[in-house]
Amino acid sequence: MKIPVQLGGGIRTIKDIEERLRWGVRRVILGTSICANPSFAAQAVREFGDRVIAGIDCRNGFVSVKGWVEDTTMTGLELGKTLYGAGIRTAVFTDIGRDGVLAGANFEVSAVMQAQTELQIIASGGVSTLRDIEELKSRGLYGAILGKALYEGMLDLNKL
Repeated sequence: MKIPVQLGGGIRTIKDIEERLRWGVRRVILGTSICANPSFAAQAVREFGDRVIAGIDCRNGFVSVKGWVEDTTMTGLELGKTLYGAGIRTAVFTDIGRDGVLAGANFEVSAVMQAQTELQIIASGGVSTLRDIEELKSRGLYGAILGKALYEGMLDLNKL
């Protein structure tokens, strides 16, 4: 069985994207590289289409880059709108404050991100129960990333 994989982190050039796609990765996630240079996002979309998505990682509403080490003065909404204009259509939106703490997703902000940027948002950070997933779905979110809740046995993929 083949499982589609998305991969992000350290992808800075077209050559990096090509390499990950050759590995069999379904979609690459661009973050820091497109925050600093949205024209790179446009170039990547022209070459690879929907196999390129954005990673928008925010702390208190502001974009964080370089592995969440450096905070910027740009809001997630500003970046999302810019990236939509560059041709990106899907983004993983991570609320850094909720990531790994199993406290529930940031439903409201995720829904606002999707509505105001027009991006298809994959919510990340804090998704820990079936109720969280149902809530994200009821708000029309495109998807959700499950992490620690799976590792800790809080969610059963067979039941999902």
